[in-house]
Order: sequence, then C-alpha cells, then structure tokens
Amino acid sequence: MDGVPIAVKSEISVTGYYTTAGLDHKKVSEQPLFVRTIEETESEVIRRLKAKGAIVLGLTNQHIFGLGATGENPHFPNVTNLFSPSHVPGGSSSGSALMVGLGLSPLTVGTDGGGSVSIPASVNGLPGLKPTYNKLSTVNYDNAAPGLVAIGLIGQRFKDIALGYQVSSGRYLTQAVDKALNDLKIGIDPDWLEHADKEVSEKTMECLDRLGTRLKKRQSRNDSIFVRMQFMPENTGEKNWRKQLWATHMILFGHGEAKGKFKFVGKGIPYETEMALLMGKALSEDQVNRARQNQKLLTEHFENNIFSRVDVIVMPTTLTTAPKKVSTWFTNTSGELNLSNAYLLAFNTSLANLTGGPRVTIPCGFDHENLPFGLQVIGSDHSEYLLLALGGELEQEMGAELKEKADINTFVKRFKPGETRSASVDAHSEL
Repeated sequence: MDGVPIAVKSEISVTGYYTTAGLDHKKVSEQPLFVRTIEETESEVIRRLKAKGAIVLGLTNQHIFGLGATGENPHFPNVTNLFSPSHVPGGSSSGSALMVGLGLSPLTVGTDGGGSVSIPASVNGLPGLKPTYNKLSTVNYDNAAPGLVAIGLIGQRFKDIALGYQVSSGRYLTQAVDKALNDLKIGIDPDWLEHADKEVSEKTMECLDRLGTRLKKRQSRNDSIFVRMQFMPENTGEKNWRKQLWATHMILFGHGEAKGKFKFVGKGIPYETEMALLMGKALSEDQVNRARQNQKLLTEHFENNIFSRVDVIVMPTTLTTAPKKVSTWFTNTSGELNLSNAYLLAFNTSLANLTGGPRVTIPCGFDHENLPFGLQVIGSDHSEYLLLALGGELEQEMGAELKEKADINTFVKRFKPGETRSASVDAHSEL
C-alpha cells in the first residue's frame, strides 16, 4: 500500500488530529473535552495501514456521534449525495463514502454501529464492508456502543477493500473461499424483499438473478443456489421479531451513545444530537437488559438455524434510495433527527450489528431518479473473504454498466480511476 491515500472517519484516532466524532471542536464550549491524538493513542487499525505505506489525507465528516443515518451535520458545510444535491449522502460515515465516490481516495476507514458504512456506500453506489465484530482491532478506539460497533471499509472496488482488510486485520485469503463459492447456498426471505420500496425490491431480484446465473457457471450441481427461508424466529405471543429487531437496536445503540457522550450535553452540540442523547439517557435498566437478551437470542438463532442451512443471506441494503435533504445545498443550520428516515436506511443493516456477523453492500442498480442502491449480503462470523469474493463476482458481472451509468448521472465530475491510485496492485489481486 505504499503511497496509497486513505481518509479516516473523524471518530477514529489519528496522530496529530482531534478525534471529534463529527463535532467542530471550536464550537464546543469546553475545549478539554478533546485531546489531540499522539502516536501512543492512535487507532491500531490506522497504525497497521500506515505501517504498510498508506498515507492518511485527513479526517472525514460524519453524522455527529454516529447518531443518525442521513449524514447531515450542522457543524460543517453541507455535504450531499453524489448523484443529487437535494438528497442525503447517507451516514454516519458520509465523508468516508464521498472521498471514495469523488475519486479522491481508493479506500477509506469508517465505523459501523447500525449501517454507518453500508448505508453511505449503498446510496452513493459504492462497495463497503462491515467485518465481524472486533475483527478489526478496536485498540485505541472509543467504542461508545460495545457489542454493536465495528470498524469497516469503503472502497472503489472490492479488491481495494480486500487489500485494506488483509492489512488491517492480518487475515489472508485461503482456498476455502473458492470452494465455498462452488458449493454456495444463498438464503432469501421474501418478506425482507417485499418490505423494501417496490422498485428497489424488483431490481434487487434482477441483481440476484444475474449473480445466481454467474455462480451457476462455476458449479456442477443441479439444485438451486437460492434457499427460500424465514430469517427471523417465529413470533410468539406479543413478540413480533421484526418490530423487536428495530427496537432492540435503537435501545442498545442509544443507551451506549448516551453513556459515553452525555458529557457533551449543554456544551454547544446541535439540539437534535442533544435530543438523541437525552432519549438514550432516559432508557431504563429493564429496557436495556431486555434488549440485550433479544440480541443474545437473535445471535443464537442465526448461528443455529440460519447459517447452519445457508452460507449467506441477502436483502436490499436499504429499504429505499437516498431520502431528500432537510437543508438546501448552500445552508446547513440544523441536522436531522428523523426516525422514519433512519428506519428506511438502517432497518436491514442493523441486523448484522446485532448478530455481530460481517456484511457487504454491493452496488446493484439505480431507481427512476437515477439514485443508486445496494445489495446487502450477510455471512456467518469470519466469512469476510467469502463476502468480498461474492462482491467481486457481481462487480465483474455488472460493474461496467453501473460505472457507465454512474459517470453519466453524478452531478459533480469525478476523478477517473486512472487519476487515482488503486489500493490494490496486480500482485495483490485477492479476488
């Protein structure tokens, strides 16, 4: 990775920078709340990337404290979706996605507590990886919601992400991945497709059909690659697991963030951020304990009943393409605490944070407004290279046509791939 430029989400500590998690530290009334990072307190993931020659360009914008899925941040100039100035960039790792999408960096580092890597990657037409929980070291990372948040990667291509993952995790691709592709079983739950926007759902099925056709060419068996199944446990009594999924994630993430960030309330942070922290602070111990029990049951269910039958499961990354912005392109006087938009963007992605397993988002298509969306693939623990390989397969199948459409429809001129050094080279072609 010698000389490869990377950018890093601002809640990850990098030597020489304040780790502000999206805040402008000059707008916060108590400066001692921030400490400039020194070498000894730099994130272990960043150390590993820099040790292999990566050059950190700087820290990227984000939804403050990760408390939102739109990427809106009133402390800094407005950021926008690559394909429309009137739509959100997605969050919370919004700046990390835009650096890649604009061609300024082939690889960026983000964090993901409920979709914060996958959401901005998906709505900007990019690949992204959330690894298995703690697969990328959290040494010197202030994890506000332990058990949910993982450090992840966004890249121009899947082999860029694969190289970044190899360097930052110390894990290497093995022949087992190729064998797994030859015997692959993919789980589909129709409810998770029908729950999405009709256009997103239909085009996701087209995407899966092309992936299945491509995989069939390398397989000798005659049975179907796809397995129809129900992802969630059976509903019992008053427990509706689809509703429980969203509530469980909201409680655990909100409680964790409030516990770690409540000291900022009244110190100059935006009102919507204060409101989110107050909501998290108001949660009772009983609510949190029940949410933790739900998380445990879901994790066990997927391990014992889902990934014992299939290798991966698939669904749209988000239920819709990027929502409309609340602020204009030129002004940014407020952020956004919009739970309906958060639901549309983060419902599907929150599943992998609760179970702890890895997920990728793969560029899949565009809606009638020429806004992109992604296919989400979730695997069992430690199946990152299998997911990256699947992303590489679909990228080879659809990448050229999606890139052509992206180049036409982005409202800002992007640097061409040849103008930005790729993170991967021929000698490191992992996929």
